[in-house]
Amino acid sequence: MTGVWISNMSSITHLLFVDDVLIFLNGSFKDSYVFKSILSLFCKAIGMEQNFEKSTIIIVTCQPHETRFACQKFDYVRQDLDVALKYLGFKLKLDGYRIAD
Repeated sequence: MTGVWISNMSSITHLLFVDDVLIFLNGSFKDSYVFKSILSLFCKAIGMEQNFEKSTIIIVTCQPHETRFACQKFDYVRQDLDVALKYLGFKLKLDGYRIAD
């Protein structure tokens, strides 16, 4: 998985803390397929299932066909970036974010 570029030389794919996980995908079909495969394998290995009611997908700057694909592959609650995301009991929100073209 490529993840999301945070500088010219660094990308981020995930943040983990106990049982809370943030996964960053670049929106490509490849990243979506790879993540879906990893997640399926992980669930089978540990014998647990995803909690779709507690899982959220936030899509930013993806092409419409990538957005449709991601929403079909990941049946999570869809949320916009301008709404605060709850992580580790805290609400995370970017004020006045701007996505570069």
